[in-house]
Amino acid sequence: MKKFIQVYSISLSSPVKIVKEKIEVVDDENRTLLYRVIDGGLLNYFKHLKGHLSVTPKGEGSLVKWSYEYEKASQEVPKPDMVKEFVVKTLQKKE
Repeated sequence: MKKFIQVYSISLSSPVKIVKEKIEVVDDENRTLLYRVIDGGLLNYFKHLKGHLSVTPKGEGSLVKWSYEYEKASQEVPKPDMVKEFVVKTLQKKE
C-alpha cells in the first residue's frame, strides 16, 4: 500500500490553522484507516497524535467510529477537544 500525506486547513477561529497527516494504514476490507499528525499547529500542543477511523454500513448510511491517542506537550494543554469538534463536523451527514 502506498502511504500518503494529506494537508488541510481548520477554521479561522481555531488556534490551529494547518494540519499535516500521514496515512499509515488503509484497510479497504475492514473499512479502517490509521493516521498520525506529522506537522502543523497541533504539534504545538501534542507531542504526538494518532487517529483510527472505521466505517460500518448501517441502514441507508454508515456508522463512523473515530478514536485517537495523544500525548500532551505539557500538563497545561487541554484535551484535544478542538480535534474532536473538527472531526465531528467533518463527518456529519451533509444534506
